[in-house]
Amino acid sequence: MASLYFRERSSEKEILDDFNLKDNDLSQNLKELERVNTLLGGYAPVLAMLERIKPEFVELLRGLLHDDFKQRWTLDDLLSW
Repeated sequence: MASLYFRERSSEKEILDDFNLKDNDLSQNLKELERVNTLLGGYAPVLAMLERIKPEFVELLRGLLHDDFKQRWTLDDLLSW
């Protein structure tokens, strides 16, 4: 069973990562994702927030939220920023 602990990205393979996924399963998953995105407002809230971020904080956010965990900033990186 998947953990509901969100501080770290799960290493478990996601359903949509399965290239052998049957068409009807893929279709169902995409419909569910579309529904969730619709209920949460899609990308509009994120894009609106990004427009309001001051340019000097973009570097900070990139460092702290990098997709590659090995490239994310450490506490020392943050303090030297």
